[in-house]
Amino acid sequence: LFQLAYGWSAVNAGLLVMVLFFDNLSIKPFAKYSIRWWGYRLVVVAATLLGAAALVILSFVRESTSLWLVVPILYLSGAARSVGFTSYMTMQYLEYQGGDGKCQSTVNTVHQVATALGIAGSVGLVSTLGALGLQQLAAHQITFAVIGVVLAATALWVRLGLRQVGQLWQNNDLEKAYPGIHTRSNVTMYYKVVSQ
Repeated sequence: LFQLAYGWSAVNAGLLVMVLFFDNLSIKPFAKYSIRWWGYRLVVVAATLLGAAALVILSFVRESTSLWLVVPILYLSGAARSVGFTSYMTMQYLEYQGGDGKCQSTVNTVHQVATALGIAGSVGLVSTLGALGLQQLAAHQITFAVIGVVLAATALWVRLGLRQVGQLWQNNDLEKAYPGIHTRSNVTMYYKVVSQ
């Protein structure tokens, strides 16, 4: 956005993007305490919705928009993403007890591939919109809006999915619906985590 649509130099654009990485690091200590305080479900849904809101807000940013407004939006986007990643990266390991390295490696690989596909899809959308004749700014704005809507839909799906897991657990149907969860202790631990 900053280089292609605004024509900024790589140095200036890179310095602004460093805000995203600064907040990734600065928010990490808070992530652990927010999960303990508010629970996984609320943190995952809130982080996803905040990230979606930040991307939708970025879709309205213009070259004339003050940096005093852009920097907090970028900070919010990176912080929400960091807290969200921390939440679901720890949740996915609940079933893998005893240091099962093969399963943990597979889960991590799936996460990395999903991230790469998301980035590729975003770049592909910007490129396609540009090839259809839209200016770079409009292509980026539409892409930010689309990604924001997809993230908001994901938050709704996570919210409803975790509620369904809780209902299955209460009815003792979780083992039937999710055969990968083998023991009652794992099911209980999983339900306690997602029902918070």
